[in-house]
Amino acid sequence: GYDETMVDFLVDRIAATIEWAVVDLKPAKAAWDTLHVKGLTTNRSLDAFERNVPPVLSPRPRNITPVQLVQRKDQAVDPVMTMLRVDRCDDRWLECYPKGAYTIFAIHGTGHPAANSLLDGDIHAIVQRKLESHIASGNQWLGYNPSQALHLFANGTQGDVSPKHFVGTRCERLLKQELGRGPGGPWRPTLPEVWRAPLRDERECLELARLSVNSIGDQLGDRAIVLFNRIESKLQNRLEIGRAFTTLHIPTMHLTEPLCAEPRSGVAQTAGSTEDAGTRMVGWKVLGLIPTNIAEGGEAVDPKSRGCHGAKRELLGSLQGLTVGEYGFQKYMQLGVVRIGNTVFAGVPVEATTVIGFRMKDAMRRWFTTGIDHVAVVSLTNGYLSYLTTREEYSAQHYEGGSTLYGPNSGAAFTEQLGRLAQGLAAGAPIVEVKPMVVNPGNSTSYFAPRDRGPANVNRELYTLTGDCSNLVMTWKDEYPGALLPAVGPVLNIEREIAPNIWNPILWDDHRSIEVRAIGKVRGGYKWEVRWVPDRPAPGRYRVALLQRQGRGSPLNRLESGAISCP
Repeated sequence: GYDETMVDFLVDRIAATIEWAVVDLKPAKAAWDTLHVKGLTTNRSLDAFERNVPPVLSPRPRNITPVQLVQRKDQAVDPVMTMLRVDRCDDRWLECYPKGAYTIFAIHGTGHPAANSLLDGDIHAIVQRKLESHIASGNQWLGYNPSQALHLFANGTQGDVSPKHFVGTRCERLLKQELGRGPGGPWRPTLPEVWRAPLRDERECLELARLSVNSIGDQLGDRAIVLFNRIESKLQNRLEIGRAFTTLHIPTMHLTEPLCAEPRSGVAQTAGSTEDAGTRMVGWKVLGLIPTNIAEGGEAVDPKSRGCHGAKRELLGSLQGLTVGEYGFQKYMQLGVVRIGNTVFAGVPVEATTVIGFRMKDAMRRWFTTGIDHVAVVSLTNGYLSYLTTREEYSAQHYEGGSTLYGPNSGAAFTEQLGRLAQGLAAGAPIVEVKPMVVNPGNSTSYFAPRDRGPANVNRELYTLTGDCSNLVMTWKDEYPGALLPAVGPVLNIEREIAPNIWNPILWDDHRSIEVRAIGKVRGGYKWEVRWVPDRPAPGRYRVALLQRQGRGSPLNRLESGAISCP
């Protein structure tokens, strides 16, 4: 199923962005470059990674120490950050200014633990906004406004790559103890979650996780700024652009190494990545009595399997097909290969592991004898087909292998098709096959609150402002969740007094130091809370401002809180 509210919101915003981009077309200069970023990512499935032949790393020491193990995990990643910088120019190319960037880097968006109850952009959002702020800083053409700069931070081959988060930030106890009303079946061990305030030690874990996310995001953002600045000297106004694209029906594809006719999920997929704390399903017992053997590796491997799915112990066995139905898994694959200047990159609808990413890059690079300096793979594009591993990694049935739906040949199939697209693109005869797909999205399910819930006209008002310069908290009455969020723009900002009665906005509600929560129903509306935990606020007076916006029933005027003073 799908959430109609969220789907409509995303479709409207994507369509509006494309329309705006077409209207906003102007001359531009652009260039690519790369930078090696080490020490911020780690391989969460090293045992599977080290099964690859030929070995990507040297043979593992027989009696490996904990330090050596950490070092090998840190080496078993793709450290290359690839960036396209774009500068806008006037119609006569006399004056240009930085506008934005497109960055590809392999890192999972799992800096925050799964027990975190906030909707948060995680590490990616910090990197995105940090470079946007850098681009806008001192940029008179953008009005010094980060929202006028663009940074798209895309995921590379991050299937088995996690952020190198601080030790003790997975908060497993909170994840296991989140309240529910008992087992709800094999797919949902709890019924809809009931949020509860974490206990003191659990709260400390979540706060440490936030520090970890901020640290990694800041360091990645700093590296992105270094790379962005370095590209300036390489900018040019003439870049060759080309693209190839195909839509393939997986069950009827003709391949050198065929795929399984029916996709299947392994028990390891249900367990999750245990190095990232796994899921609530690990160790789950039916009715609290019957073990399910849900695990990653080990019991997830079926040593007796002779079927198409090989080592994968299929979840529910032969009953899986009946449970998920005809449209339970995607049966189409959409692949794209794009050339912009001296760089070729692929868009794949999977989360590719490090080594299958290397193999896909090699399959594309071999067709370009000259003119190509950089090759990249972008995961999570053109749909979603879960994970993609090599045949060797698949045999280990870690989370990534259990989530590779079409069997052990899946990685080879993707690699073969990307090579075919790259071959046509390199020869000047790109393949463009945009074919119809048969899909069934199922019935809509309300994960987010509907937009029409609650009163149509809310008399918005401020309640309290408490705290100090280390932890400011404000509560107010506003519209119900769904009517207020997801929002099409900022809801509130933090302002600093720069002269008597002259206030300058410094942060919006999307900043990492600001948390906004829906607290509960109140008469005539809903109670909300904003909490600002600043890093190092400059001396001065600060306040919170609720921004003017169009409410569901009537316009909602701007409201400004009282002020606090920071020494």
